[in-house]
Amino acid sequence: MPELTSEVGGHSVRTWVEGKGKPLLFFYDQWHASPGLSPLVEELRYRFRVHAVNPPGFGGSSLAEESSMTTKEYAAFLGEALGTVTGGRAIMVLHDIGLPIGLEALAEGYAPLDRLDGVVLSNGPLYEDQVPSSLSPRMSPFLRLRDLPTDRIAHRRRLLKLYGSPEQLDEALAATCWERYIQGYLRSQTRLGQSLEESLAVSRQRLSRLAESGIPVLVLWGEVDPLGGKDIAQRIGEDLPEAEGFLLPGVGHFPHVEAPKVMADEILAFLSRTRPPPPSSIVPFPVR
Repeated sequence: MPELTSEVGGHSVRTWVEGKGKPLLFFYDQWHASPGLSPLVEELRYRFRVHAVNPPGFGGSSLAEESSMTTKEYAAFLGEALGTVTGGRAIMVLHDIGLPIGLEALAEGYAPLDRLDGVVLSNGPLYEDQVPSSLSPRMSPFLRLRDLPTDRIAHRRRLLKLYGSPEQLDEALAATCWERYIQGYLRSQTRLGQSLEESLAVSRQRLSRLAESGIPVLVLWGEVDPLGGKDIAQRIGEDLPEAEGFLLPGVGHFPHVEAPKVMADEILAFLSRTRPPPPSSIVPFPVR
């Protein structure tokens, strides 16, 4: 993807931009950084202009000061990036750490709701009791810095645990993403990890505000994500009863890499229906 550098909120931010058409703003996992979106972008770039923003401290984007940021500060950044990077209306795609940050941005008014044509939610932490027991007896993948990989081999090993199938891991992509991941990421985590726990404690209220906003929401969830698969998707369906939602069978934490065509097809179909249907036609959260 072509890369642009812009100033957002005093930070020097790298944004990968590809395609033409309606803007899609990706705010996503720290593991892959923007190169990791390339399989999905390849499917979408003929219909949309994709903006993959590396937030401050992630993927080579610099922090304005030598300190980390809280979820609130990242939410404020996301709201500013919505206007600065896309220059107008957009669809926001939130994944991994982007979920709690994006919900905070929407619920607390950092991201103007009237500038969004839709929101897509994909695998990430949303509930304070969301315990990834297959990786740790506690919520450590999000909150304990000592669990984070500090070399390329550990990074690859960690990714293998998060994929639905180890065969899905693209070795060249994993190597490229490691270079992006390590640039500033570890430095950015201290205050983010501490504030994330507080953010997750109010996620349900923020999901309720998103539901009340009337913005069309699509949930695309990897069914076998060790950080919370089918059970978490069902809980989101209960909290967002008017959202469209789909489980992706056999997919782990990275739908944008493991099932890019399926994810792209669902996004395209969803965006052709972004005007909410009348109440009589709303059906419960579908699972397939």
